[in-house]
Amino acid sequence: MEQSATPINLSKDQHRMIVIKKEILEYQEKIKMLQREYQAIKQKTETQVESKVKEHKKERRIRSFEFQPSKVDFSQMVQDKYSKIRLHDMPFDQQELDERMYDRKYVPINNIENTMQDGDINEDWVTIGVVYEQTEPFAVDGGMKIQCLSLTDFQPNGTIRLFLKGSDCVQTDNMLGKVIAILNCDISKPTQNNAELALTLTSSLLLMEIGKSVDLGFCSGGGKEQCKQFLDRRAAKYCAAHQVAIYQQARNKRQEFATGDRLFTVGNPENKHEKKKAFRQHDRNASYQIGKHTIVAQGNSVQIYNPPKQPSERILTEKEKAGIAMILNSNSHGGKVYRKMMGIEEDENRVNVFGPNALMKMGGDPHQIPKKKPKLSQPDSDSECELEII
Repeated sequence: MEQSATPINLSKDQHRMIVIKKEILEYQEKIKMLQREYQAIKQKTETQVESKVKEHKKERRIRSFEFQPSKVDFSQMVQDKYSKIRLHDMPFDQQELDERMYDRKYVPINNIENTMQDGDINEDWVTIGVVYEQTEPFAVDGGMKIQCLSLTDFQPNGTIRLFLKGSDCVQTDNMLGKVIAILNCDISKPTQNNAELALTLTSSLLLMEIGKSVDLGFCSGGGKEQCKQFLDRRAAKYCAAHQVAIYQQARNKRQEFATGDRLFTVGNPENKHEKKKAFRQHDRNASYQIGKHTIVAQGNSVQIYNPPKQPSERILTEKEKAGIAMILNSNSHGGKVYRKMMGIEEDENRVNVFGPNALMKMGGDPHQIPKKKPKLSQPDSDSECELEII
């Protein structure tokens, strides 16, 4: 016959231990569930914060105008005799332009830095360029508006930035492709080396539109994301970077060139002078100090940083004033240093007395202080130095 299992009699403490263990397991499951919920909420919050930060950065970045090429009537095309830029749709003829340029010095964009003396050009001067980049006006502290234009005259290192300050000066129309002449504007050097200069204009009377460029174009490479590198349409259809990329793609399709190790460069490899010029192109990432504001330009995007606010002087409480006065009037080392920092001369009559605790540590009685300090008497030739109290 099978023997029936005998029931186990548990004491109260053992039963309580089993109940507590079950509760611990339940709490552990709840903690794991709360941890999973916390991680999900944390990940969702971080994603929302990142998206808001990206949106904020996009809002701070100034949007640019888009280039809209116009049809050119080559029968009306003229070449400006100063900048050698080919124009059409001139609002006036060349004779009127010569009259406005009378007794003024034309300075090419790539020669402005060499013409400067003490940070400025001390002459009645004019420069001419084609607008190939234009940002929308952006407001700064005080309601003033600033706009950035980028100019070129299609010459090596012939690029420069133009900042328009003031509501009267900013341009709301699309200026891309227009040729403008600028008169006696301020020159701002970038904080970085080998970066392009910047011009600052505060009056619309110093800016004159003289026509539209025939030769301004942009690189056709880049696929869906159109390349924003400007170029002279007479010289090339692609910028130097996309020319190299197209050459490498064509080279890889030919077996006789696929294994070669020769590097490809744009231009005539035998012309070393032109090759050196290509390496001296200005860096387009720079920052400028325009008035009280710092403007950071990165390629075709511009950001502005307002000047930091000056911290207000903190008002001391009565307790702090009393503590400073106590230190100022004390004879401690800290009091002496503080008075020296404040430029207060030391008082010769200030009593130099040790505190009672200091006197007791030195073995003296704080209640019996001599009225006069001990003094060394002059010793005789053969006698020893004696200490006497006068």
